[in-house]
Amino acid sequence: MNPASLRSLCHFTSHLISRYRALDPDNPSLLSLIYANGLLLRAAQTAPLPLQLAVIGPTQVGKSSLVNLLLGSDRAGVSPLAGHTRHAQGFASTPLDNRQRSQINDLLPGLSPAEPEQLFPDKVGYYSLIQVPRDSTADALPPMLVWDSPDFDSVSSRHYRTTVPALCALTDLVVMLVSKEKYADQSVWELLRLIAPAGLPLVLVINKVPAGAADELMQIVAAKFAAEGLPPTPLFCLPYLHNPTEELAASAAARQLLAGLRPQLQRTAPHPRQLAELLQRHWSSWTAPLQQELAAARTWRDKVATELHSAEQQFERDYLKNPDYRESLDKAILQLLQLLELPGLAAPLARARELVTWPVRQAVSLFQRARNADAETSSMEAKLLSEALRQARQRLLHQATVQAGQNKGRQQLWWQHLWLLLQQRESELQQQGLQLIDQHQRHFQPEIDSAANRLLGHLQEHPRTLNTLRATRASADAAAVAFALKSGGIGLSDLILTPAMLAFSTLLTEGAVGQFMEGIGADLNQAQRRSVQEQVFAPLQQQLLALPADLPQDLLFGLQAEELQRAEQARARLG
Repeated sequence: MNPASLRSLCHFTSHLISRYRALDPDNPSLLSLIYANGLLLRAAQTAPLPLQLAVIGPTQVGKSSLVNLLLGSDRAGVSPLAGHTRHAQGFASTPLDNRQRSQINDLLPGLSPAEPEQLFPDKVGYYSLIQVPRDSTADALPPMLVWDSPDFDSVSSRHYRTTVPALCALTDLVVMLVSKEKYADQSVWELLRLIAPAGLPLVLVINKVPAGAADELMQIVAAKFAAEGLPPTPLFCLPYLHNPTEELAASAAARQLLAGLRPQLQRTAPHPRQLAELLQRHWSSWTAPLQQELAAARTWRDKVATELHSAEQQFERDYLKNPDYRESLDKAILQLLQLLELPGLAAPLARARELVTWPVRQAVSLFQRARNADAETSSMEAKLLSEALRQARQRLLHQATVQAGQNKGRQQLWWQHLWLLLQQRESELQQQGLQLIDQHQRHFQPEIDSAANRLLGHLQEHPRTLNTLRATRASADAAAVAFALKSGGIGLSDLILTPAMLAFSTLLTEGAVGQFMEGIGADLNQAQRRSVQEQVFAPLQQQLLALPADLPQDLLFGLQAEELQRAEQARARLG
């Protein structure tokens, strides 16, 4: 199998397991996911391990007694109480070095090694692995590692039953032990339906069978395998005994079982095709919660794009296409005024402007400082743009509320957390919007300077108009000084509306120059539209799309669509 694909799938399934354990530990998909992850981990191993056998089964069927039979000694604890064994317990009749122990630990993720005396019923998530001497079974079975497992059907097993599929994936042979009373239990066949399709060796043993009932029971169980569509498996029966510890090893049925297990015990590995089919069978149920979160994220991207597009259209309608607002062109005209300074006159007028307006400027200095923080937003462009962004944020907040009400499960939870995050980040998003507007206006200033220079260049081709404008420039400059005494020199729109400036603008709109200026205005409008898109809407869209990354990751599955896609591609290469 492709090592890179195995590593990718192991990483993906391990992440899913950790999220299921944290968010939905009772989800039935977790058992199949742990089994598949164990098979993937095992397939990725390169160093060989000793032969391993796992005894699994429901509660009170005699698993620990069977383990002792296989070991030839009483090593596994036997108890009449249901659910006595709650941990995986390994007994190795062959030496294990540190590398092999570490390798086994890697194949049991989520479990930690402990000494047998440290395995307490109320503390799950541990396993033991001890060395045992080879006894009377030495001639019947090869040296191996035998695992005693917890049950998977008791009420308390919900806290530890995930150990069972992990052991099934680890071992070379699985012995499913049932009793006459429990062979038909739904939990038994649910587990068989999970592990059998992987193609690993499986033996079913019926324990506590009354005399004369063995043949009938094996026929019933064989028919059940066929009805379930499962491959046939070797079947054995063990008799009902009053004292299993003393009598089981001596029984003919036990000798028959040991002889039947020996040819089954051989080093095996998951077949690529069967492993791929197992992944395909369960993939949609494993990834369903993640798919819901990714669907919510896709909807969020669509909503962000829609609402920002609406905000952009609103700004274009209210400002860019509104004939009452031509701030950029007016700024270009003011810039043109600076370029039309008359030699000998400009400097005295500038000094006069400075001297005459000084008392007024001092009077309004406090007012000016108070406005400095949001000076850029004083323009009509900034006001309308800021309002369009505010409304877009409010619509997105409303969309989060609607989506949380319309969806269920993981999607609903995703949208609820996003709504809360939008509420918390409102002030921050508003400030970011103002900063982007300021950035746009500074970025756009060279376009205004360029427009003024283009106007001047065109005027230089019309000397008569240029001279007239220069004369008007002097009166406009003087009028501006007089207006400054009245208003403190504040406000572009007020300055543009002074009679001198209106006269200056009127001259620019006449004749061929006026036609050229219309072209300049149209070019400025287009450049302004591009600048707003690039400097305001595009960065803001990225900021909004990045918000889900700040959702509480401890409450989400937290994988990106790209990670899911890579895992699906690795799964496709597996078979």
